[in-house]
Amino acid sequence: MTKTRQLFVSAVVIAALAQLLPMMGVRSIWLGSLLVASNLLVCVLGYRTGNYRTYWLSWGLLTVVAFVMFGLSNPVSMLRLGLAILFAT
Repeated sequence: MTKTRQLFVSAVVIAALAQLLPMMGVRSIWLGSLLVASNLLVCVLGYRTGNYRTYWLSWGLLTVVAFVMFGLSNPVSMLRLGLAILFAT
């Protein structure tokens, strides 16, 4: 169970970094790609533990969709983008 908890914490830290770094002016395609790759690695490791497989699979798929469609490094950014579009109209 502690391995699953560590993976959840890692996913949260990666999501927080992906949100905070652009706000601080740090933007790079390489940094975004590194965050996506590390997010996918955490998803694969989480899926292999056998706990919460649906969560890890959906988080990984949403990461790929967010990166391919919008150039975002994590699914949390899609939520922010959706809220910005909702309040802009």
